[in-house]
Amino acid sequence: MVIDSTVDTPQVTIGMWGDRDAEGEVQDFRPTSLMQRLSIALENDRKARSKTASVRLAQGNKQGRMVAYDILLDEGYLANCGAGQGNTLTVSVKAYRESEDPLSDRYIPCGTTSFEDGSP
Repeated sequence: MVIDSTVDTPQVTIGMWGDRDAEGEVQDFRPTSLMQRLSIALENDRKARSKTASVRLAQGNKQGRMVAYDILLDEGYLANCGAGQGNTLTVSVKAYRESEDPLSDRYIPCGTTSFEDGSP
């Protein structure tokens, strides 16, 4: 939960972290931590797998892992490579890292070596 009191007129708004952008627009859920975890697992696995088999490789909330898989596929980090036993199979074709994703709260702009607060 985030309490945001940084608006011009003194008021407090309460909402879930990341549910609104800087302009106050509602944003879709983007599980960047799970996306990275799943990407690393699939990069290391190097096998064509179904969605269900793929999300089993990473730990975390199952529903979040399913959303992470869909986003990775939609954004080209995973690619369809055929079908097996009635399922579409996918493989990792590009590494996803939170630090390279401008939509992640862990994004590090090109040329920056650390977060603003000095943490790695």
